[in-house]
Amino acid sequence: MTQPVSVFERSSAPLYHQMANVIRRRIESQEWPPGFRLPNLDELASSFDVARVTARQAISLLEKEGLIWRRQGRGTFVTEDRGERRWLNLRLDWQELVSMIDSTQMQMLITDQRQLPLHLQVEQGAAPGYRYMRRVHSKNGSPYAVIDIYLDQRIYARDPQGFETTTVLSLLDQMPDIQIRSARQVVTLGTAEMDIAEHLQIGVDAPVANLHRTVLDANNTLIYVAEVVYRGDLIKLDINLLADER
Repeated sequence: MTQPVSVFERSSAPLYHQMANVIRRRIESQEWPPGFRLPNLDELASSFDVARVTARQAISLLEKEGLIWRRQGRGTFVTEDRGERRWLNLRLDWQELVSMIDSTQMQMLITDQRQLPLHLQVEQGAAPGYRYMRRVHSKNGSPYAVIDIYLDQRIYARDPQGFETTTVLSLLDQMPDIQIRSARQVVTLGTAEMDIAEHLQIGVDAPVANLHRTVLDANNTLIYVAEVVYRGDLIKLDINLLADER
């Protein structure tokens, strides 16, 4: 007899989110390959040692993500044609990044004027003030990132409407008088907190990639800082280990 799966009881995340995370990993690892028929709700509830309603909530979450599909009278299956799911390559140069985000759809959540938080400040000079913007970025109607942006208020004032309706880096790239001296980003791995999970339509504690991006101008002023949280199931790193290979 199959032993019940030990769902992470110490986590503060709802049980159905934790259950969905386990199933998601089985799908991503191909343990449950495309076309695989999932056990029915009663079997899932028994194998995870949870209530039937919890199993139903987990399955509904994964269906919303497009990982599985259900058909009345036939069962629940792992989606076969999901296209190139891991399309978000974080190994980008400046122009590749600008090109990638050009097709992004945006939802503005917050916009106001703020000072740069201490934990985001660097040794280089800070601008006198910053415009803070929190957005959800989507592709083809599906959210893939939550981004907190701090933009030099003086630059924002040149085109407020543009910066609130267009990707910030795209507009910066189109301003010839702004010379970019340095643009760097650091990626770490983590899990989604409740508010991030809601915006990205993933489970609490689902894997995410956290990205810290900074841009300095020719005067060594920190004109742009972004804290980005990407859905982990969309991320890939395509790295050429022979960097000088022709």
